Amino acid sequence: MGDTAKVYLGPAKVSFGKSDPAVFDLTKGVTLTFSQSTHPVTVDQYGEQPIKEIVTGQEFAVEVAIAESDFAKITKVIPGSIYEPADKKLSIRNAVGIDLLSIADQLTIEPNVEGAFDTITVLKAAPRPNVSRSFTTTGEQVYTVTFTAYPDGDGEIADFTNV
Repeated sequence: MGDTAKVYLGPAKVSFGKSDPAVFDLTKGVTLTFSQSTHPVTVDQYGEQPIKEIVTGQEFAVEVAIAESDFAKITKVIPGSIYEPADKKLSIRNAVGIDLLSIADQLTIEPNVEGAFDTITVLKAAPRPNVSRSFTTTGEQVYTVTFTAYPDGDGEIADFTNV
């Protein structure tokens, strides 16, 4: 029988950056996606029946919906943006040509309630923003960002640590 004490529920804290992390207030939770692509190997003698399957790639991504409009933090997740504190202005510039790996940094997902679930550390994650702001009386203005993970020099992508 399973261990019901290891069934977790709860909101998370997300921080981006290892040396000077930006910690975000979120809405609608955090979505972590991990998938593998494979190639089924076939030989003529077995027709379309695969005789084995080989992993050809992996994708690890984390999507967050940032609820706070702190431009100093938002600048860290919108490639090509510049925050001018004196003018209280966030300028979004053309980001064509930016190598996302060059701006990848550590992303950490921690439970808001101690012991609620594992802490997840993505070693190299680069932000890809998808901003859609709705100006209504019943909805938060949200900066949705998908962080794409890249392997480090040893091929490691993320660590899951029991708390």
